[in-house]
Amino acid sequence: MMRLNQASSQDTEVLRKAAHVENILLPTSNQMLTIFNFDSLQEDIRASEVLNNHNLQENWLPFQTTADGNCLFNAVSICLSGSESLSQALRARTCINLILNKESY
Repeated sequence: MMRLNQASSQDTEVLRKAAHVENILLPTSNQMLTIFNFDSLQEDIRASEVLNNHNLQENWLPFQTTADGNCLFNAVSICLSGSESLSQALRARTCINLILNKESY
C-alpha cells in the first residue's frame, strides 16, 4: 500500500500502474472460511434496539465493530472470518479495484 500512497501524489497513470503492481503482489487467500464462535463478538446494543423496534431481531445479528473509520471493512471482515483481521486487505483490494476499473464507477 505504500507504493499506492506514494503514487497518489503523481499523475493518474502512475497511480494506475502502482495499483496494478499491488494487485499482483497482494496475497490471495485460498483458505476455506471456518465456522467461528459468535459468542466471542460483542453485541451492538443500539442496533439490537432498532431491530427489536422493527421486529427484525430473529433475522439479524448486530455486532460491534471498531469505530476507526473502517467500520464497513471491519463488518465485512467479521462476516467472512469472525474477526476484523481481513479489514485492511479488504480496504486495499477495494482501493485497487476502484483505481483499475475507474470507468465502471
